[in-house]
Amino acid sequence: MSYGNNHHAEIIQNIETGKIKAEFVTMMEASNRVKGINMPKQPIIKTDYGNEWKFLMLYISMILLV
Repeated sequence: MSYGNNHHAEIIQNIETGKIKAEFVTMMEASNRVKGINMPKQPIIKTDYGNEWKFLMLYISMILLV
C-alpha cells in the first residue's frame, strides 16, 4: 500500500464563514481507521467535525456521493 494514494475526500463547510474545504484521506489513513491501528476503530468516513464544521459530502475518485 502506498502512502501517497488518496482513498477519498471529505468535503466540509465552516458553519460561521461558509468556507468549504476538502479533507483528503490517504489509503493508509483509511486502513488505519477501520483496523484501529494507533487509534480506536473508527468508521472509514468521518462525518463529525465538531461544532465549527459540518460534513457536506464525500468524494471518491470520479463518483460523487451526497
